[in-house]
Amino acid sequence: MLYSNGGGVFFIPYFVCILVIILPMSYLEIAYGQMYRRAVHEYFSAIHPKLLGLSFGFAAIIFFIAVYFMCLISW
Repeated sequence: MLYSNGGGVFFIPYFVCILVIILPMSYLEIAYGQMYRRAVHEYFSAIHPKLLGLSFGFAAIIFFIAVYFMCLISW
């Protein structure tokens, strides 16, 4: 079904998400890391103590993406 409807149209939301979400969040994480000169869990708690859970969320997301890519590469 994807091939018959044109697979290239699904790249439009993909690139929009990259430009709108991924690039600003990556820049924000790099900028905060340079500004506070600390690790991810330390600079979020330096901003506000309740943001410590956000850093654990980032770590969990990175862990699951790493496991996914390890399985994909080994396959």
